[in-house]
Amino acid sequence: MTTGNAGDLLARGAARERVGDLTGAERLYRDAAAADPKDPRPHLGIGTLAARAGRMAEAAEAFARACALAPRHAEAHVMHGVALGEAGRHTDAVRALERALALAPGHVPARFRLGVAQTDRGRLDDAVRAFAAVLMAEPGHVAARFNLGAVHAAAGRPVEAIACYEAVLAARPTHAEAALNLADVLRRGHRYDEALAVLDAALRHHPEAAHLWASRGNVLKILDRLDEAEASYEKAVERAPDDDAAWGNALLCGLYVPDRPPEETLARHRAWGERVAARTPPPGPHTNDRDPDRPLKVGYLSPDFCSHAVASFLEPVLAHHDPAAVVPYAYASVTRPDAVTARLKALVPNWRDVHGVPDAEVAERVRADGIDLLIDLAGHTGGSRLPVLAYKPAPVQATYLGYPATTGLATVDWRLTDAWADPEGAEAHGVEKPARIEGGFCCYRPPDAAPEVGPPPALSAGHVTFGSLTNTIKVNARVVALWAEVLKAVPGSRLLLRRASFESAAVRDRVTAAFSDAGIDPERVECRTGADTDQRGYLATYHRIDVGLDTFPYAGHTTTCESLWMGVPVVTLAGDAFAGRVGVSVMRMAGLDDLVAADPAAFVATAVRLAGDLDRLGKLRAGMRDRLRNSALLDGPGFTRRLEAACRTMWAAWCRGRQGA
Repeated sequence: MTTGNAGDLLARGAARERVGDLTGAERLYRDAAAADPKDPRPHLGIGTLAARAGRMAEAAEAFARACALAPRHAEAHVMHGVALGEAGRHTDAVRALERALALAPGHVPARFRLGVAQTDRGRLDDAVRAFAAVLMAEPGHVAARFNLGAVHAAAGRPVEAIACYEAVLAARPTHAEAALNLADVLRRGHRYDEALAVLDAALRHHPEAAHLWASRGNVLKILDRLDEAEASYEKAVERAPDDDAAWGNALLCGLYVPDRPPEETLARHRAWGERVAARTPPPGPHTNDRDPDRPLKVGYLSPDFCSHAVASFLEPVLAHHDPAAVVPYAYASVTRPDAVTARLKALVPNWRDVHGVPDAEVAERVRADGIDLLIDLAGHTGGSRLPVLAYKPAPVQATYLGYPATTGLATVDWRLTDAWADPEGAEAHGVEKPARIEGGFCCYRPPDAAPEVGPPPALSAGHVTFGSLTNTIKVNARVVALWAEVLKAVPGSRLLLRRASFESAAVRDRVTAAFSDAGIDPERVECRTGADTDQRGYLATYHRIDVGLDTFPYAGHTTTCESLWMGVPVVTLAGDAFAGRVGVSVMRMAGLDDLVAADPAAFVATAVRLAGDLDRLGKLRAGMRDRLRNSALLDGPGFTRRLEAACRTMWAAWCRGRQGA
């Protein structure tokens, strides 16, 4: 212990801090605290150094001691509040900052940090009030304006968010995060050209900013400028080679590209997997009991335990697991929990909220839970936690449902599928071995909001209407050309497309121009807008469609199931890989084998045949829901038994010491 009075020790500690000797400075501050236990200043010094080192829990404890010794020291309460917030104790942070403001109502930094803490605890209206108060005191406070924009965006107020971000960029044109967030809000509002202009301007200031390149790729992808989108994603990956989200966007984008060889798709995914493996420590041995017949602990890892397409296929499984066969665990990385989250959570007693938890810690939780089989449900889609599987926390790992291609990770042993979506030879398309579920790879839960099935619209319209409500990115030039052949073969027929992205003139113009180039009068093609979140109104669109047309090389899945539930048969083209064969599986499960076309000519012939048989269309429509209820597609208990059998097969392979064989 260094001797001296507290004041002298504090001065010497401050001198050490100024020259960068933080260890010596902290030792002197601790000696000062021992020399005068009633002096708050040493604890402020200790807390400041701990915060600089990222030891936020320790910093919060030191600042708490300072506040106890000097309860009217406003700055101490501010520092305490900031440390609590950084330590994740957001409610406690709010209390500390409110005490600071009670002592110093005009303390702008305290008010700003209060807004941050309220945001972090999800109290968005309180956060708005805090940031607004900062701006009343300091109208030029750029950080407050930026954060206010983020709060408005999170609260679903795009107009206000855009105004804030534009104000930030007017004051500071080089503010990359404001440009990124502004482009995101514009993109979500289908203002794609404006979003692209914002990003291009930002990239002139920040050409090495990977997140700006990735965001640019997202916009270009929606505009079906896939070559440019992939080039932007590649620039993002070059600049941030360990950014898994940028990689995921690039890999997903590649699945929309027509005629891409499966071996190239595999090579791209494998390159990402090798990158992740290189940065991840090798997994340790697993001590799970190798009894092939005992109940299995099966963990489902996903960001989509919420109102998402994946939930429509996962819920029947969670509702029907046999506890004697499978004990389910959910590792939910949900950004915005909702009513569906609550419903799913009620089905899984072993629920783990892992949103925001680092990958290594999630892997440790999985291992601590003794999971036998860990199933990824997202692949390379938004919010994916695939890197968790790189740690190999479970002895058997698989991917399923949320992504129609390989993960690229050598630590993922299996890909759950079926013999229709992945026939013999599909092993060449992925690093995983196919685990084929008998009778079909999925089970569908129809939406509660679905309206009743209506009569064939051709009866009242006087013409047949083909249609698709799928993502407009899937409607590529090859798809347009094939659909145009269908329209030409059925004189007077119409095509109805609906998607929220049609609010963009650029998207509408691309699609209508493509049909015009293919010889179809634009008057025969209706690009209808409408919020996809209005599920009942969205599904009622099928009242105007007689025959659904599927896309390729990325076929529909949820939209195909929705179409069938609304009584509308869908013609699908059998592709070469899983992404293009999902419709094959759905149709086979529904007993509609004759709607699967082996080639483009058969696709046109099948659509024409359906359009010319209004009697069959009427019967199909009237009986479709009963057909589905009696099919494998909606057989929750039966499907779950078959899925459990597949899980048992994967598990038995590990028990025999032949993992993946």
